[in-house]
Amino acid sequence: MSAMGVVLVLSDAVRDISRHHTQSVFLDDRVLVADTVREVLAAKQKWARWSRKLGLEENDQKVVALAQTQAQRLAFERRGLSQSQISGQLRILGVDYLSQGCDGYGSTRQQKTVQALGWRLARAPLPAEVRTSLYRSRIIPSLCWGWWFQDMPAEVFNQAYAVFRKVATVHHMAARNLRVIMDGHQLCPYFVAFAQAFTQLRSLVLKGLPWPGHGQRHSWVERVRDTLGAGGGGALALGRWTHPTEGNMDVQHDNKDKVLHLVRESWRRSHWEAFLAKDRRDSRFLRGTAYHPRRYKWAAEAFRDGGQHVKAVLTGAALSLSVQQVIFEGAVQQGCGLCGDAEAFPTWEHLAWDCAGFAARPARPGDPLSCRFGWPQRAGPPGRVVVEHLAAVREQVLGFRPHGRRGARL
Repeated sequence: MSAMGVVLVLSDAVRDISRHHTQSVFLDDRVLVADTVREVLAAKQKWARWSRKLGLEENDQKVVALAQTQAQRLAFERRGLSQSQISGQLRILGVDYLSQGCDGYGSTRQQKTVQALGWRLARAPLPAEVRTSLYRSRIIPSLCWGWWFQDMPAEVFNQAYAVFRKVATVHHMAARNLRVIMDGHQLCPYFVAFAQAFTQLRSLVLKGLPWPGHGQRHSWVERVRDTLGAGGGGALALGRWTHPTEGNMDVQHDNKDKVLHLVRESWRRSHWEAFLAKDRRDSRFLRGTAYHPRRYKWAAEAFRDGGQHVKAVLTGAALSLSVQQVIFEGAVQQGCGLCGDAEAFPTWEHLAWDCAGFAARPARPGDPLSCRFGWPQRAGPPGRVVVEHLAAVREQVLGFRPHGRRGARL
């Protein structure tokens, strides 16, 4: 029977049962929702009667009941359901529904499938830009669907980012927090998953429906509240949040674009602060440097338009001869092979701003963020002079072969 035929055959049954029970019907599958075990089983019995009337047969082996409490579990058992048919969590159309006592998240089969597809994409003989675009359009939607009632676990995000590093040819020295915000929110599975939960919750509330699960663990409202709180925000009231730097947001009354802009800025700021907290040399050098949305915007534009060396410099993957010495020889040695200065240590600072091998350089900026990473201090090509200079330094360092040694790998 065709799909349209199934719809027509079941239409009378759906209308009849929907008068008294809440349900969603997906052709030959259905979901019944009720406040009590008695009500949901009564709806199930009505469907059984309709199936017999239509000459159909119910497959009771496929029945699974979501028990919110131990009392509900026992009630289902007394009414004939086996233990294997009673669960603390269900996955419906990719969305996991959890009982109050369940801490796990749904089946990992979908995630494993997505990861396998990602690794295939990483090995595809395509330019990095094409692979990245395919990752955004093919991997991200599948990986991020369904996280409405719980935050995406760190292990899922870490696995996804390990794949993305290969897909986009991310240098291993790049600071992950910087790379994530430079690639943008559309390539961050953690953010996309949250944004879907947030926007769908907002749509539901704007239609006049009650806030789903307010005050309950593993509920839609609590998932959004906790994620916003993790970004430094706090709840003022139901549907209203405040952030120490981004201000207040009201889910019901504020413009959606404004709310999402505030959420994105909060996300970027939290990644910037996480980068500063790392025990990296550049994190320590820039500690105390505040996040500024306009500086980020100019840097992100340079990142988007730049090549691999520009991307590397902007995200902390600069490379000096001193780093090469540590990698190949285990210790830093005095003397710069590019300018011949026997007294200088060939650090990134020396190569970028003091080395005679790069005499045709721009003036050294007083701003530490521009000095270290080349983040522009103004918009457009004039603001990118410093980062382009630093990218040229990095490119020459990678090709430098002291004592006949092969150049470093990108």
